[in-house]
Amino acid sequence: MANITRSASMTVTAMLTATEMQEFLTGVPAGAEISFSHQQGDRRDPRESGYRATTIKATWTEPTA
Repeated sequence: MANITRSASMTVTAMLTATEMQEFLTGVPAGAEISFSHQQGDRRDPRESGYRATTIKATWTEPTA
């Protein structure tokens, strides 16, 4: 029997709200591994100033029949 690894991710470029996080996690099974990453632009560079992004990723394994 083989396993299938599944993942889902969501990236937001504004403030992440609890409601958004709850909605994302609704479809994620218990026991999934959750990771967060955050990127922020260089404040000294006018092209990047003010840029930020937060990514949530969920990964889980499901057995196949």
